[in-house]
Amino acid sequence: MGQNKILQANRNLSKEISRSYNAEHLFCNQIWNSYWTDIKLIDSILKNKKEPVILDVGCGTGLLSKAFLELGYTLYALDLSPDMLDLYKYPGKGKLIKICIEVEKFFEENTQKYDLIMFAASLHHIYEYKKVIRMALGMLKEDGLIFIFNEPLKKRSLLELLDAFINKLIHSPKKVIPTVYDHLFKKTSDAVLADYYLNHERLDMGWIIKEMPKIIQIHRYPLVTYSVMYQLLEKLEIKNWFSLIAQK
Repeated sequence: MGQNKILQANRNLSKEISRSYNAEHLFCNQIWNSYWTDIKLIDSILKNKKEPVILDVGCGTGLLSKAFLELGYTLYALDLSPDMLDLYKYPGKGKLIKICIEVEKFFEENTQKYDLIMFAASLHHIYEYKKVIRMALGMLKEDGLIFIFNEPLKKRSLLELLDAFINKLIHSPKKVIPTVYDHLFKKTSDAVLADYYLNHERLDMGWIIKEMPKIIQIHRYPLVTYSVMYQLLEKLEIKNWFSLIAQK
């Protein structure tokens, strides 16, 4: 497929959906509870360090990293989309530094070290994710952390697709028909290509785990908006998404 096509698809899609991104990316309470448990665990490790610095890779609008700013950390927000970064605003006590550049190019050129590097629902957008993960590990300080959150192991199940359809119908009804058409018939559309490792190939979870020096925590779960759907998928043991915390 090619890295340049994936990058351009992400640029185009980000420009198109940036204003509606937060409304369309809602998670059920179970996922938010799991997320906050992860944040508390990471905070318990980072707060013992002197002036820890965080890098959020593919930060988007900051939906999943603002929690660290609320805790007072310095956070570098990296994204290739100026439209997404423009919407990442935080007037609180933490320090936010925005970086608008392609992820792969940033890792090739950057020399700074970080206490935490996070990939929150962004790894499946990165075509050369294995290369990026290895470079990220090299940019961690001693005892630094990698946080990977909300990444797909398989294609969405029918119930997960139904959940996404209902959410889209509620928050962006005009986009429902074009979105369904793209996913069914237009496999090279920006919406389909941008989520490359969800719609075309799969992230290699086994490889990712082997690359991590020390796994602190890992879990699998369904990714949906509505709690009722989450409970149903749990009963059916459909857990197609994963998160992990690892330490150097």
